[in-house]
Amino acid sequence: EALYRKGRLQRLDGDSEGATTTLRQALRIAGPEVLLLAELALTSIERGRPDAAARYCREALRLEEGNGRVLWLLGLALLQQGDVGGALEALEQAAARGEAGAHSGLGVAYYRRGDEQAALEHLDEVGRAFAGRSDDPVALYASAAALAIRDNLGKRQWLDRFGRSTLQRGWEERVWEGSPRVFLDATGVRVRGRMEKVGEDQRPGIVRPVEGTGFF
Repeated sequence: EALYRKGRLQRLDGDSEGATTTLRQALRIAGPEVLLLAELALTSIERGRPDAAARYCREALRLEEGNGRVLWLLGLALLQQGDVGGALEALEQAAARGEAGAHSGLGVAYYRRGDEQAALEHLDEVGRAFAGRSDDPVALYASAAALAIRDNLGKRQWLDRFGRSTLQRGWEERVWEGSPRVFLDATGVRVRGRMEKVGEDQRPGIVRPVEGTGFF
């Protein structure tokens, strides 16, 4: 019990390596136990070792089938592995068993599958479930993720409405030759490439690089 609590405190203090060592010591003494295995899975996720996390979760599920928290952690480990389908299955089960935070992982999984609306529904569900606890890390993450998705959707709508290809064609046919490109990044709509203005006598003209954020 003491080692388990010490391991948790080490993890919360940011010492995932030390937490893993302590929790493994507890596991050697006490044998397989769901809380210990779940904590080891969480430290493995934080250390970027999803394979180990998934193994701990599956061992815990053999001891207690249908444990919502363990299913949540398994879903996060599978997401980290890139197994979106497996993550969705585990996280749906966790959410069905009352793990409200699992909706945050579901939001990420659905967004990776390209279903933005389903992603936003699950992230908004976290906000409702954590009402009055808006400073909880899960609630903060879900809120930030939903905001980022809505911001990205707004940028996509901007490009769809005015036309990425139309901007490209305007440069190539009317004003400039070259290879300017319009795309999205975290700060807005970005233009990058080479723009060339050829003189009337077809001699080499003005060439300049273009890189920056533009609003049209």
